[in-house]
Amino acid sequence: MAWEWKRQSQETDEWSGFLEAGIELEGKLASKGTFRVNCSVKGDLSSKLRLLLGAEANVEGQLEAPVVVIEGQFNGHAKGSERVEIKTSASVVGEITSPCVVIEPGSAFHGKCHVVRSDRTETILVRPIEVVRT
Repeated sequence: MAWEWKRQSQETDEWSGFLEAGIELEGKLASKGTFRVNCSVKGDLSSKLRLLLGAEANVEGQLEAPVVVIEGQFNGHAKGSERVEIKTSASVVGEITSPCVVIEPGSAFHGKCHVVRSDRTETILVRPIEVVRT
């Protein structure tokens, strides 16, 4: 019997690329699949699937994707249509807009968080929060 492998969806876990340490980017980058950034960026990053900022990332600008995961340093506005995750190693300054926001213990977040309904564009909870850990 021959084995046949089928994708459930063309976009599921499809990687578009990555930028690793030592690279500096200024401008806009748009991706159709999952994209990982682990370098210095000034500008706007967007993906139709996921944006992953690695532990060595230092990004200033705007992030937009269904899922945004931040492990490094970020300063700007992150928009996740499904969720935004701030991992333990992350330091975030700015604004987050998403229906689901996960801030892990040990991370640093200073800014505003807008939790919005995923089925509408209206904000159901807009409350400035400040989490500072020393």
